[in-house]
Amino acid sequence: MVPPPPLQTLQRMKVDRIKDLLKLEKLPVSGNKAELIARLQKYSGKPKPEKDWQYSKAKKLLKAELLDPNSNIHKMSVEEIWVSKPEYDQYPLFKKYFKDLKDRVE
Repeated sequence: MVPPPPLQTLQRMKVDRIKDLLKLEKLPVSGNKAELIARLQKYSGKPKPEKDWQYSKAKKLLKAELLDPNSNIHKMSVEEIWVSKPEYDQYPLFKKYFKDLKDRVE
């Protein structure tokens, strides 16, 4: 997550370039130039809601590991699991998700 360019730089940019920056941040690209700049400044560089956990690759991977009795995951702490794969460490609420999924799998 990168902070947005300064306001003066954004104002000199073409709308298409601002939309490209919004797309990189997975933000909506509708609106006029002023709205796009405001959106980029407001949300760029901030953590995004984790609405995608439910159908994420990370959840599928974690579930498969929890179901595998031979997986090393059963010998690791939740903190070790969280940092063990890039798919996991992008979720700040991973510890909660892990506990919930583990409770459902057991």
